[in-house]
Amino acid sequence: MTTYSDPILTQGCHHIVAVIDDGKDDLEQINGYAMLTSAGAPLRHALTLDAAKIWLQQHIEQESIPPPAVPRPAAPSPAQARRVRR
Repeated sequence: MTTYSDPILTQGCHHIVAVIDDGKDDLEQINGYAMLTSAGAPLRHALTLDAAKIWLQQHIEQESIPPPAVPRPAAPSPAQARRVRR
């Protein structure tokens, strides 16, 4: 069974933690890294700390990009509105 260490890196509301064997506090026994939300929900696992940092940075950048705006249909001009009323 595995467990998570205390956060190694925190960016915004996301944490990178070490994945270690249950019952061991020795950080030399790291099996990988996990990216978690502030609520503790796992987002992804990585084998290296560098890979975890890169993925987390990309994830945060993607979250900050607003979704594309949906264009609204243009209102008909008064001339078009009169032609339609016939």
